Amino acid sequence: MSYSIIELPSFDVNDSEATITDVFVKNREKIDRGKKLFAVENTKAVNIIEATESGYIFVICKKFDVKKTGDKLAYLFDNLEELGHFETEEVKKENNESINATKKALELATELGVNIRDVAAEKEGEVIKVKDVQSFFDKHSENKPSPYSHIFKYDRERVVIAGAGNGAEVVIDILRDDHEKDIVGLIDDNVKKFANYDYKIFECGILEFPNRIDCCEYDTVIISIGATLKSMRFRKMIFEKYKEVGIRFTNAIAKSADIRRGVKIGVGNIIGAQSYIGTLTEIGDNNSISYGTFIGHHNLVGSNNLIAPGFISSGSVEIGDGCVIPAGVVTRNCVKIGNNVVLPVGYAVVNSIDKDTIVQEQLFNGNE
Repeated sequence: MSYSIIELPSFDVNDSEATITDVFVKNREKIDRGKKLFAVENTKAVNIIEATESGYIFVICKKFDVKKTGDKLAYLFDNLEELGHFETEEVKKENNESINATKKALELATELGVNIRDVAAEKEGEVIKVKDVQSFFDKHSENKPSPYSHIFKYDRERVVIAGAGNGAEVVIDILRDDHEKDIVGLIDDNVKKFANYDYKIFECGILEFPNRIDCCEYDTVIISIGATLKSMRFRKMIFEKYKEVGIRFTNAIAKSADIRRGVKIGVGNIIGAQSYIGTLTEIGDNNSISYGTFIGHHNLVGSNNLIAPGFISSGSVEIGDGCVIPAGVVTRNCVKIGNNVVLPVGYAVVNSIDKDTIVQEQLFNGNE
């Protein structure tokens, strides 16, 4: 991981401390060389710190902090993916060591730019939870409290579902069994009226979401869209667009799914009820794997695939990216299905299939 460190420079050899009087940037903001970052005041003057290079900034100080020459003020990254990894791993280790706080509280403090030690000072040794960080932020922020601050009720992962159709009801059903996650709302351009569930619908379209909804109001996103080739392509586009701006994704894995030892699963995946994922299988990102699927041992499944109910794969099967595998498809062992393959219902894969193949008709005796 590569990054540069922005430190408090020396403005006067006789004055080693300065107060941060203003912060001109926000976490994750793309900045250009020469942009104003901080105003700092020592005993003689107010000085402006400017960026010496371009990148994505992660600020670790706040207004009115007193810093010494050489203290770290921010980190600068080439891309948001590296920033996100640093945010959840390195900064937590460096700044939050020995702090008695939950994981979600530490992550929220990082997102809001709150110094977790300041929260700890007010709590006087008590365990710091998400609601404590949000309360501290609302109390000390110059802005008005977030209108969604009531959702910080539990120390759970706050999930937004992208897509509010039939698929969303399936995802809701899965997530309601996951006691580490809370659904805080849904987004869609065409909202379905749910008969059985009552969740907030954010007032924005799916593509507008990253710019319309503040990231402090949720932790992760799961995309519920994807029942056809066309909708799966849209699902992929959403996933990539959100990922580019640093949005994190969660998985929706049914409680009844049987995930065997050594399985590796990426992010953004839906795995339906009564599914089986065999030993040491690896699954990529943003797949929609329906209920009742059977993925054998040592399989390699790529990303952005639609795998419908009743799919059965044998051992050591490879599935590429962007495939549409309908209900009832079965494979023999060790076959490879290339990228962007579309199969018909009930197809028997007995030989490997090249990428970009669309099988137009069902061959009941195999694909010879």
